[in-house]
Amino acid sequence: MIEELDSFKSVLRFVDRADEAFDLVQRIPGAIRHKAPYMAARAARWHDSDPNVEKCSREADDDFDVYRLVFTEDQRMTLRAQYWRARGLDRRPRDDDGVDESTDFIETIETYANAYDYWRASQPGPQKNRQRAIESVANALERLDSALAALDSAALGFVHANIVDAGARHGFEIYESADLLASMLNEPLRAQVEGGELRKSLLARLAVVIDATREAKTNLPKHDHAANDWRLVGAAIPLKTLCMDHGIKFETTQRGFTAEVLRALFDLAGVDVKQVSYWLKKAAEDPRITPWV
Repeated sequence: MIEELDSFKSVLRFVDRADEAFDLVQRIPGAIRHKAPYMAARAARWHDSDPNVEKCSREADDDFDVYRLVFTEDQRMTLRAQYWRARGLDRRPRDDDGVDESTDFIETIETYANAYDYWRASQPGPQKNRQRAIESVANALERLDSALAALDSAALGFVHANIVDAGARHGFEIYESADLLASMLNEPLRAQVEGGELRKSLLARLAVVIDATREAKTNLPKHDHAANDWRLVGAAIPLKTLCMDHGIKFETTQRGFTAEVLRALFDLAGVDVKQVSYWLKKAAEDPRITPWV
């Protein structure tokens, strides 16, 4: 009975971790900053009438126009025929939702290609540049520390009152008492007291944050660009996993189904690769499970 209960708890913990992981993946686009609008290169391809790029309907919260990479119908037909030959099947089985498995395979390849521009725009730069950026954060925090310390109580109270009122107009509270007041500007003594309390608390925390930021600069792990090359982690390894899911042998030669698919994937993403076999061999030897899958 105890062993069964422990097993049940383990399943619940796994489900919780899976739900959390899914939630984190869903939040990635809105949280991870990129250096430039990653649709720029794709937009240029669309303006040049590239048949592999289609413009999507713009959502209200989109920062810029969205373009999607897709195979043409001729390319789909070629890949579909190659897919069934690789499967060695005469019939065309469908999944539980009635979707042709070759269609699922091809659309998954399209998602890998669509991830490339975002990956490229979000890649870390040289290590020294990254460390200089962290130092800039620490310096900015130090300037904030000095600026807050230089404010006299009346000025600080007036700044605090304006911030509280502005926060209320935008739907968030700076201080718990804000919702009890028509305007903090009508409460100068309260504004000075609360502003002084916030400054004292903030200055103490800023000292900790500044020290921790400078320590982060010193100990910042180097980004391994070779190990995280998109051609490997975003294309070849996911293709390996996808082939396994579809019961297709993952071959590492320059010819064959996997080579043709990887070549089509690179072409769709706009990545010029001559020796696809190099990336297929690296994927075959790599034990990692790619986060793109």
